[in-house]
Amino acid sequence: MAEHLRNELARSNISIRPHRILTLAKFIEPFTALAEPPESLLYLLIANLNPNFPSYHRALSALVNQAPDLPEISEKIGAQLALRGMALRETRLHAAEPIATGPIILDGFFTLSPAELSILEELARQTQVTVTLPDGPGAHAASARLLASGFTEQHLTATLRHPRRAIQAALSLEQEVEHIAATILERVAAGRQFREMGVILRVRDPYAPALETSFDRFGIPARFHFTDALSAHPAIQYLTGLIRSLLSGWDHADLLTLLRMPVSGIGATQEGDRLDFAIRETLPSHTLESLDQISLKCGAANFGGSGPFRPLLELTQNRLTPTDWYTQLKTLRNLIPPPEIPDQITHVQLQILRSTAAALTAFEKALDTTALALNTNSPITLAQFWPSVESALSIEKLRVPDHRRNVVNVLDVYEARQWELPIAFVCGLNERHFPQYHRDNPLLPDPFHTRERQQEEHFLFDLATSRATEETILSYARFNDKGDPQLRSFFLAEPGEQIQTRILPKPKVHPARQFPDQSPPTLRTLSPTSIESFLQCPFQFFAQKTLRLRTPPEKPRDRLNALVQGSILHRALAEDSLDQVFEEECYKNNIPRTYRTEAVRLELLRHFEAFQADRTWPLNWPRQTEQQFEIALTPELSIRGRIDRLDRGPNNEAIVIDYKYSAAAKIRERIDGDPVQGGLYLSAVERFFNLHPAGMFYCGLRQSVTWEGWHTTIPGLALGEARATLQELIETAERQAIEVFESIASGAKEVRPKDRAKCRYCDFKSICRVESISRASAHSGNPQ
Repeated sequence: MAEHLRNELARSNISIRPHRILTLAKFIEPFTALAEPPESLLYLLIANLNPNFPSYHRALSALVNQAPDLPEISEKIGAQLALRGMALRETRLHAAEPIATGPIILDGFFTLSPAELSILEELARQTQVTVTLPDGPGAHAASARLLASGFTEQHLTATLRHPRRAIQAALSLEQEVEHIAATILERVAAGRQFREMGVILRVRDPYAPALETSFDRFGIPARFHFTDALSAHPAIQYLTGLIRSLLSGWDHADLLTLLRMPVSGIGATQEGDRLDFAIRETLPSHTLESLDQISLKCGAANFGGSGPFRPLLELTQNRLTPTDWYTQLKTLRNLIPPPEIPDQITHVQLQILRSTAAALTAFEKALDTTALALNTNSPITLAQFWPSVESALSIEKLRVPDHRRNVVNVLDVYEARQWELPIAFVCGLNERHFPQYHRDNPLLPDPFHTRERQQEEHFLFDLATSRATEETILSYARFNDKGDPQLRSFFLAEPGEQIQTRILPKPKVHPARQFPDQSPPTLRTLSPTSIESFLQCPFQFFAQKTLRLRTPPEKPRDRLNALVQGSILHRALAEDSLDQVFEEECYKNNIPRTYRTEAVRLELLRHFEAFQADRTWPLNWPRQTEQQFEIALTPELSIRGRIDRLDRGPNNEAIVIDYKYSAAAKIRERIDGDPVQGGLYLSAVERFFNLHPAGMFYCGLRQSVTWEGWHTTIPGLALGEARATLQELIETAERQAIEVFESIASGAKEVRPKDRAKCRYCDFKSICRVESISRASAHSGNPQ
């Protein structure tokens, strides 16, 4: 508020030195030797008196400055503060001996405490003192005492502002804030400055985050006069996360969260993504030595233990005094890489840099406060010192300087008490939001005080709606975020004008980018699985094969999935040994040995033994397993694949057998669907192995052994579907493969799932927006 008053006087051409406009706390600093304690210090001192119930400590630290209401606790805390050269607010005010050098004006107070009134009475003996107080319920006692001490009273009955007033009703909070943004842009287009408009809130949430998002979308510069907990800043979360990882033995699962943060210097980069995936593959893992190996493998050595984290290992082995811990830990800020400042930096980037610098400075102050609170020369461990640091970080607030002039100011009703704006928006005028309904304080039960606070709500409404000189726009939402109706504030005598439609920002137009002409390669190799992927959905193929997007590795408990189980069983059938293959695959995929792992092994063993014991397959032809092939269908396209099993007959014929770790119903679906894989395998038998295609069978291995497929007339083979020739399957599969290749070469990548039921298994369902596309197609009358 002091900064705002300085700016307003400067705009009004009133010459006054900036240091002559002070808060009362700053004014009395030169007149008392007692310093004001940080809020986090009060919290820690209260916690030292009673280490239980942290929420109780937070409530007490907010009330402890009210010395008359909590005499016992205030006395104990006051004694602790006195040892540190500090005192509670009331004590500092009583101890101050102010000296006035000229007339004094006090403005912006809702009420005054007894100690503050004593200061004013002392100043009134030295010079002329003018005090402004609102005609609200909380100021009556202060006004009575000032009158009794010789002050004269002057009532301002004339209304200084006569703004136009409009009431608007939106369907939702989102529509409400969007309409505020659109109205601001309309006023700017009519010649207004952004700084001539402000948005007044009763409390910060939920409107401030919604306004911040909406203003950013509409390109409206805004300053939000709110503070966040210091512990919420990414730089502080990064540093505290490192210490937690240190104390927990460098659990790599915890380090992953830190790795993905941009403040680490490696988050949101390609190098960081590679390291992220590599660490996920090794979970569960610990120690910096293993992180060293992973980091070097991924080319990210600066992130590993041999980089900046190595000095942290010494901290767990030390026992230091709180002061020495402060000296050691304040160097943690060096773990955050210095930023690279571009030539043309945006305001958002600048604010990030400023907030990071402010957060690191506040971090050092929190360490100093913690050392001051513990105030002991006895050595302690980091595990004993660090919880107090985290408590201090959660209490302290972060204030980031923002000195822009032409911005829309968003502030709560208390901050707005000294503001005067041509245009003011007051939003959130719903019952239980504005007005708020107060309960008795559990620590200071006082029904009269609660009733007084409830009466104050009407006063705050009058205050908020009287800040504008030309136009006041009041708004509320008719429905909450769940779609339930909610009441408009009883302060509004009449309903507002209904906002009919949502207002969306004008899309930003970016200049077209020129890409170099890249001719497609003359030869393209596809696999039968890739072709089936394209036939299911072109976008699925585009994301997986063209963009080569990778999904994050599974969590340790989910790694033994159906795909890995199928790979194990395939190898086991080829090598005729399940236990050894299972152990090798578990080691390769870093699968932990748990109860579920053993249960899956037993299930696979049962299916493996069931196949070995199965006598359904009647032919005893020589067999070959894991047969690689590559055939050219056109000069531009070749097909590459691997046949699980190839049985050769006595007359140079061959039957292809493909193992599927699926149940009988799934095998039947493949037979009834497009036989692309089967047809291409049969083509490979003819083109690559120079054999006569005699059959193609799928062998299902889950639950029970199932044989389904096609074959020519072979004596003794009664399974599957007998056909006179398999040439139709081969030609159909080859034709589809060529059509798929031509579609890929032409750039087809639309979201067009053939079977919507399979979308839930797709790795890319979160980026294709198939649901939105389906709704749009249905709305336009073009069903997928």
